[in-house]
Amino acid sequence: MKKKFAFTSLITFLIAMLVAVPVFAATGSTSFNLVAGGKQSLKQALQVNSSGSVTVSVNGLSNGSTIRVVVYNIISGNELSATFTQNNQSRTFTNLRTGEYNIRIENIDSSPVSGSIGFNWTGSWGKWIE
Repeated sequence: MKKKFAFTSLITFLIAMLVAVPVFAATGSTSFNLVAGGKQSLKQALQVNSSGSVTVSVNGLSNGSTIRVVVYNIISGNELSATFTQNNQSRTFTNLRTGEYNIRIENIDSSPVSGSIGFNWTGSWGKWIE
């Protein structure tokens, strides 16, 4: 009786593991120090799952500075962007198609700007971009 219960429990567990759809999320961050009109992209792609999302938050941005953060599909070139003018702002880009994406930070001010961005997404790290 105990062996049958253990075997049944093991089979149930294995089936549950096969049927369950795992959700993976990853996080990262990067600092930026951009001249007027300067741009910076991540060195590694974000592999985004189907109907995935990318959330970007800005930290350390000087008062009065303005940057644009662009999330773009490496293959299709499709872009989504958000403009940030304050510290501790965030934006989530949702319902993204499966694929590899990158994040580009653009200084749209006429003076240098520095800070950092944090980002997380549903997926994993993709290939290196260089």
